Amino acid sequence: MKPAKLVNLAPAVSTEVSRWCFDHWNLPLKEELHVPVFHVVALWLRLTGNNNRPLVLVDGRKLRSETEIVAYFDERVAREKQLLPEETASHWFDEEVTYYRQEFRRKGVVKYMYFNLLQDRKLVMRSFTTGTPYLERLLARLLFGLVKRGLFAGLKLSAKGAAEGLHHIRAGFDRTEATLSDGRPYLAGERFTFLDIAFAASAAPALLLEGYRGNLPALEEVPADLQAVVRELRNRPAGKFAQSIYSKHRSPADPKPA
Repeated sequence: MKPAKLVNLAPAVSTEVSRWCFDHWNLPLKEELHVPVFHVVALWLRLTGNNNRPLVLVDGRKLRSETEIVAYFDERVAREKQLLPEETASHWFDEEVTYYRQEFRRKGVVKYMYFNLLQDRKLVMRSFTTGTPYLERLLARLLFGLVKRGLFAGLKLSAKGAAEGLHHIRAGFDRTEATLSDGRPYLAGERFTFLDIAFAASAAPALLLEGYRGNLPALEEVPADLQAVVRELRNRPAGKFAQSIYSKHRSPADPKPA
């Protein structure tokens, strides 16, 4: 199969999800990653927008979301590699995937972690710039204040929003733990699926999770109050489950140099 091209912002969870799926499928993927805010221009040049990403280009098609990407490629790989097995192709499965991508990730993890990490440019610069064009990396360092303001405005970040975001994260962990309470090894039952990727990748930034390819800061690099929350989440069953999914199903990789 001809390599697909991923166009997205470098630190996004949706970038991690896309990479993970292609690695799992053993399919080639070329990456065109951008610094946050600059990615909007790259998407605009391809006649799409910030609400239609990650963008994957393949065989003349534009796949504009994680669910479109998985639906298109999953039926083209061997049965044992499929992430949407028939037994989980249900309304419940779709609702759970949507929950983790929308309520848990966007309203929770993004609101809480972006607000906190953007307080110190050192905490986000590696994540924002790794694998991106040289000019964008240079401009991000020179114009970090503008990038930060753009993100605060675009994501509607605030201290109140961050507090609400943490509530959404904890509620998501409650939901995950309730699903796993019957002893099942994976969220959809006995088999690893896209639902596990959707949860684990979305939870990873809130856990500063080992194995996440988005170049997160180390626990000891972040402020003490954030460290306390990360430790709390790591010690919950859902946090341990997320790390186990990475350990079992995400091969380690060295980050690309900035």
